Formats: sequence, structure tokens, C-alpha cells
Amino acid sequence: MSISKKIQSKKNGLFASLVICVALRVLVFYVLNILEGSSNEYIEKIISIDSMMKKEDIQNLEMSKLNNNEYKNWEQNRINDLNNNLEQYFQTNKRYNKNIKQYLFKSDSMYYSFNSDIYNMKYIYDSYLLSKRYKDIYSFLVLRINPIFLSFLHFIIFNEKKNIMNTVRIKTSEKKINRQSNIIDIFPYHEFRYFMLICLTDIFIAIFLFLIIEHIKKKKDFFNYIYEQTSQNGWKLINPVLLINIYLNNPLTILANVFLSLDNFKLLIITMSFYLTILRISTNSNKIILYINFFCIIVLNSILIYITSFHFVLIIIGINNFIISIKENIITSHIKNQIEFQKLFFMLLKNVIIILFTCVFYGLLIIVSYYMNGKSISFLNNTLINEYKIFYLAPNLGNYWYIFSTMFKNYYYSFLFLFHFHIFLYPVPLFFRLSKTPLIYLKIMIAIALVFHPNIVVNDIIYVLALLAIDYEHMLYTIPFAKLLSIWVIHFSMFSVTLNMWLRKNTGNANFVLFNQLIVFNISAFIIVNSIQFYIRVQTPTIQREEGKCIVVSKASNNEFKLLNIFKKKNE
Repeated sequence: MSISKKIQSKKNGLFASLVICVALRVLVFYVLNILEGSSNEYIEKIISIDSMMKKEDIQNLEMSKLNNNEYKNWEQNRINDLNNNLEQYFQTNKRYNKNIKQYLFKSDSMYYSFNSDIYNMKYIYDSYLLSKRYKDIYSFLVLRINPIFLSFLHFIIFNEKKNIMNTVRIKTSEKKINRQSNIIDIFPYHEFRYFMLICLTDIFIAIFLFLIIEHIKKKKDFFNYIYEQTSQNGWKLINPVLLINIYLNNPLTILANVFLSLDNFKLLIITMSFYLTILRISTNSNKIILYINFFCIIVLNSILIYITSFHFVLIIIGINNFIISIKENIITSHIKNQIEFQKLFFMLLKNVIIILFTCVFYGLLIIVSYYMNGKSISFLNNTLINEYKIFYLAPNLGNYWYIFSTMFKNYYYSFLFLFHFHIFLYPVPLFFRLSKTPLIYLKIMIAIALVFHPNIVVNDIIYVLALLAIDYEHMLYTIPFAKLLSIWVIHFSMFSVTLNMWLRKNTGNANFVLFNQLIVFNISAFIIVNSIQFYIRVQTPTIQREEGKCIVVSKASNNEFKLLNIFKKKNE
């Protein structure tokens, strides 16, 4: 098969994967909304009333058939009618309707398995309604989304334009309020827009992953150990179409989208930074493009910290190290060559300087947020400070929620420091051991940051496994990956079951949930640790590995040590 045909087949595979992705998600979202309806339908009706009144006001003003008194009477009567319908709807639906569909789909166990609760649609609805009246909404609402990103979400989800979709939505809302809706009008309009934003985020992640693998295959220097460690052909890299299907079209990612988990947005920022860093290889000769590329990476890294937490500084360290390694031409050196300690030390200093640049942009985002929030810093308590002190944390696949829910106050801050600080012990030692493979170092930093941050969701683990599967053969050769994956899936399913038993049925406690969570977490951590060991061994010379040294390798001595020679020399 010619190269052009291979490229065309990959493009066709990418397009087909994206079409299947969208079709599956829309179908599942539609089916679940038929089964359970919207959890925020009451708020949706309130927003719909406002849109309907604006539309009717415009029509009446254009017709000019009513005088002021008649118009005011009509407006008041119309509002009363709509409010009565809302009141009747609320009285009818205020009790929890106990049926099988809500046991299956509305339980907290399913929700907390796929969503960190940061981007809960209810909080976004509440913040939107409060923003109509107050600039500083963080004083009235526990919201863990920073102001700039929250404004972006409000614009995407609630922005009303005079278009066909808005007209259709208003007509659908009228039918729903008057209880005349049919099965075609089942979509909650704003939730569906939010859902499509989440789906588009995953689609862009898949596209960038596809481009990353294609670029890696062109530049074999990224994986020197693959092409020099084994046979002539070396280790194989995964097919990019297969990888994006593993990420996009697996049931867990689809359910995460349906449960409206926007936690994948940070994965998009990470993937974009990853791709822009790799692009620096191709544009190494053009300084203007390099400066633009560097500026974009700095901005993306600052946005990453802004929307997440300081744990993701590890990823920034990995990206910065990749940039510096490209500049120093380390990726083109032989996998077994030694790198001077002085050179590595200066690389660390450059990394710190780039981090300081990133912090400057991050500070600018905080200043803009301060002015957007009505010159109030109340948002810092719910966002930045909460990431340090962990005030609000729901059950998830991480260790934080259990430890800090049961921790005594006397030991709270000591454990808090330990849990936060330990991840910052890894970058420098791993930098020295993985200095000759900066791409691997970046992958490991991404994996550590995603697995050890407080608000971990299943999408984070899937993304980590997808990155580690780029050079998948090392997993198949070094660990029983199929067995571990099957155990992981079983205990992840049991995590949801035991969480439901604890929170809903009151037939268990948090220890049952913790047991399954620990197995899921430890298997993920074991795969990462095993990958680190593999990557270190393939780039460490045999003598150096035997001596246990990571930088300098001493020359082998020909003189054998004999105890009797000591006494002979003394006697002489």
C-alpha cells in the first residue's frame, strides 16, 4: 500500500471514529433523558419563561395594538399564568419519585464515579441565575469554578441568539410549561448544549492524540529506546485510529459524557500543550514561529493551573523539560550516552525560569478574575484555597475523600501537607533518571499529576492508560496487563455498587467503598510505576545499573580485591 493510501485510510478511520463517537453519545443522552428526564427541569422552565416573555414583548411592541395599560395587564396576567403552571409543576414533582429508572441512573454512586462535582450542571444553573443580580456570586454559592471559565460556560450554554434553534427552543418550552410536549421535545436545551460542549472536548482530545502519534512516528528520535533496544524494526507504536477509539468509544468515557463531566477540559489543555511542544521539532529553524509556539504553550499552561490546581505543575515541569531538551538536542543523542551533571543542572534552572513566566500569566488571570467578580477575592476561597485545604470533596476514585473525612483535627494539617507535598518529590529524581527520554518524562509527569490530584475521575485514568499505550508492547511484555485491566474493571463496577449501598441503602459503610477504590487506584499506580521502571532500565547502561548510580558511571577496575594483599603491602 502506498503512503498516500495509508494516509487517506487513516483520515477515513479518524472521520468514521468521530461520527460513531457523536452518534453513540447523542443516542445514549437521548435514551437516558427519555428514561429519567432532566434533574434541572424546574430551573430550565424559569429560564424559558424569561425568553418567552422577551419574545412576546417584542411581538407586542411591533404590533402596537395595545396601549400601555392593556399591555401591563396582559403582561401581569401572562406572568401569573406561567407562575401558576410552575407552582403546579413543582408541587407535582417535589417528592422523589421512587422507580427503577432513578435507582439505576440518578443514584449518587453512578454520578460520583464519573463526575468530580466541580462542574455540576446545577451549580452552573444557579450561578447563571445569581449572575443576573449579583457580580460577586461566590459569596452566595459554593462554586469551585473560577470566574473567567465560568463566564465562558455561561456564554456557551445560555447565550441566546436570534436563530432557528432559539425559536425551536422557545416553542418547545411553551409546550413543556403548558404540558403539551411530546417525545420529540424531550431534550433539555441548555443541558444538551453543555453535553455537546463536553463531547466536542473529547473529540478535540482524540484529534490531538491522533496528531501526536503521527508526529512521533515521523520522528523516531522520540523513542530511541524502541528502535535501538530490540530488533531491527523495534517496538511497535499503537495505531492512532485504534487509540482514539479506545479513548472515545469505550463505555466509561461515554457515560462520563452523559453524566455531564466537564473534567475532560483539563485533558484537552494538556493534550494541546503536548502537541504544541512536539511541533517545536519541525519548526526548530524558524525563530518567530518558535516564539509564538512558546507563548501559546505558556498561556495554555497558565490556563491549566487556573482551571485545576497546583498539582498540575508537574505537567508544566514535564512540558518545560521537553522544550529545553529540544533546544539542547538531547532527544537526538544515543539512548546510552551520558549527560553531564552540569548540563542537567542548568536545564533544571531553565525549567524554574519558565515556570516563573507561567506564574506571571497565572497571576494575570487571577487579577482579571478579581475585576470580573466585582473586585472581590471571594472566589479564591472556593477555588484556590479549597485545593490546599480540601473543604469540599465528594467521594471519588482518589484517596483524599476518605482520609480527610475521617481524619482527626489534630492530624489534619500534617496529613494534608503529606498528601500534597509527596508528589513534588518525584520530578527531580525522575528528571535525572529519564533525562535522555524527555517525552517519556512528560508522559510520567502527566500520569502522576492525574492520578494523585484530589478530584480524580475515571476519565483521568483512561487518559493515562491511553498515553502509556502509545508504546504498548512494553506493557504486554512486563506486566499481566489483561489480568490487571479485568480486575480494574470489576472493582470499578463494585465501587459504584458499594457507594450506593453506603449512601442510599445504609447497608454498608465507607470502608466497603474504600476497598474497591484502593484496588482501582493501586492498579493504576502500579502500571505507572512499572512503566517508570521499564523506561529507566532501557536507557541505563548495565554497569551503571549494577552500581546503582544515575549520572556518573565509574570505570571498571581490573584489579581484584584480595584481603592478603593488604597485609603484604603493610609488611613491605
